[in-house]
Amino acid sequence: KQEVNPLKQTKISLKPLFKHLRNKTLEKDILRRLDGIVAHCKQRNYKRAGDEYILLSIGKAAWPMGVTMVGIHERSSREKIFSQDVAHILNDETQRKFIQSVKRLMTYSQNKYPPERFSEALEPTCIDVHAPTMLKEVGKMELGGILEGK
Repeated sequence: KQEVNPLKQTKISLKPLFKHLRNKTLEKDILRRLDGIVAHCKQRNYKRAGDEYILLSIGKAAWPMGVTMVGIHERSSREKIFSQDVAHILNDETQRKFIQSVKRLMTYSQNKYPPERFSEALEPTCIDVHAPTMLKEVGKMELGGILEGK
C-alpha cells in the first residue's frame, strides 16, 4: 500500500505535463531538459539524467530561489539572468509536482533497469537489493559485498 500512493500521486501530477505536451504549450527550456532526462535514462546513464534534472528544477543561478536583488543598487549584470538560470520548480505548484514526478520516474527506471556500472547511477544506494544480483547473473560486474546486510 505504501508503494501505491506515490504511484497514484505521480500519475495525477504528470497529467498537466502531458496536457502541455499535447497542446504544445510547454516552455522550450523545460522540454529540452525533459528530452535530455529521457535520453539519458534510455541509455541507463542516470547520473547525467540527474544533472539534467538539477538544471531543470533549480537551474544554474547563483541564487536558485529567484533572488536577483541582494543590495540596494541595481547590478549591471542583472539582465544576464536567462530562463535557463531560473528555478522552474518555483514557477507554480503544478510545475513543481510534475518535475518531482519526473524524479520519481528516474528513480523507478534506475531500479527497474540498473546501469551497467554503479558510476552511472544517480544514487547507487537507491538501486534495490535485486539489481546487484541481476548484474552478477548477467556477468557484467562482481560486486564483492557492496550491499551486504541488506
